[in-house]
Amino acid sequence: MERIIMPNRYEVVTEHKGTKYEKKVVRARVWFNANGEPIPKNNNPRRVLIGSSEDFKYSPSGNIRTHSAIIKAIHDKIDELEDAVSVDYEPKKILTIQKVFDQFLDHYRTTKSKKTLEVPKKSTVKKMKLSFLKYIDVYGNHPANKFQAKHKEQLMLSGKINLSRRALISYISEINFFLAWAYEYGHTKELMKLDKPQKTKKDYSVKKFTSADQDKMEKYILFKFKSALGGHKKAYENWYRAFFLFRYRGLRAGDLFRLKTEDINLEQNRIILKPVNEKTVNKFGKVRVIEGTTKSRAIESVPLTSNLKEYLVKDLKERNPEEIWWLDRGNGNHQFSSPDAITNAFSKILKACGLYGVAKPTHGHRSALGTKLVNINPALAQMALRHQDIRTTIDHYYDQDDDALVDAFEKMDF
Repeated sequence: MERIIMPNRYEVVTEHKGTKYEKKVVRARVWFNANGEPIPKNNNPRRVLIGSSEDFKYSPSGNIRTHSAIIKAIHDKIDELEDAVSVDYEPKKILTIQKVFDQFLDHYRTTKSKKTLEVPKKSTVKKMKLSFLKYIDVYGNHPANKFQAKHKEQLMLSGKINLSRRALISYISEINFFLAWAYEYGHTKELMKLDKPQKTKKDYSVKKFTSADQDKMEKYILFKFKSALGGHKKAYENWYRAFFLFRYRGLRAGDLFRLKTEDINLEQNRIILKPVNEKTVNKFGKVRVIEGTTKSRAIESVPLTSNLKEYLVKDLKERNPEEIWWLDRGNGNHQFSSPDAITNAFSKILKACGLYGVAKPTHGHRSALGTKLVNINPALAQMALRHQDIRTTIDHYYDQDDDALVDAFEKMDF
């Protein structure tokens, strides 16, 4: 008999496997014996057959149920089975939504993404915690199976959460991810999904740096580099190396963090972006692992223009032979501990330049490059930003400027 263990309250098993009588059945896992007496806590639950898989596939009206409807029907059947037992049960400890979230967080922080094959970053886990705190602010620590009458829309309309529309959409998306997990693993009987506000044109607007903003940052970084001494001078030099590739090639912070000097191919006029898994030692002597891959999980390349190649040739020529990383401390070890550390450095630059909040510290340069290119040719913008789908390029980087359209109309001969 092949057994497939299902979340908490039931299991699906294949009986008479390999014979003409083979079928899948659903068995409840109950905590009372045949006489209706409670089973001791340290023992295993009793399995009770409640039907075949086909029994739950169709509704009483004969319609095919969805996956979520099938799970609900199974839970309803188990509820009927438990309610029919005429014994005085021990009072059950109430499972609160906070306890469910704690279990979810243990699972979430150790589970690798199917896309990146990596566990979530600490900052991502922190954001998930913050999202749940917003949930608690509105609903309180309620029992996991008791949702309010207007639960779906209450977070959005409560007035207790002071967030922008865009931020609210992000927070609710993360809460819904948790609630879907809670239902999938049998912690809640109902699949709850909170309502999100509709996006407006303003929500799609691109937050980017202007050329004047970037000039101001460049001037500040070069000033810090020229006036610094010792190890600080190397740090500011790496700030400029990062800034140059952010501004003129729109690299992501993760790609820049993993970039090695050997992957700058001057003969082929390309920067190669590829998976990395290597160790480095930080300035405090602690070993760090630099690992990860590109967003597409494939090797990518970025073409070089003459001005970028000129800068790279000069930079690589002046480096120490033992340098490995593009952002190297000069001895084969990385300047930064993570992509987030690069972002933090650029946040300091923005604050010093009075530009904090204008755009994301590193992605604002990518947005600036993308919006310039997409208004010229979306296909070229897609190539430069290395998007797999051109709709991503258009949806996220197209800045609705009517000048080009008006100019085209002016040139038409009606």
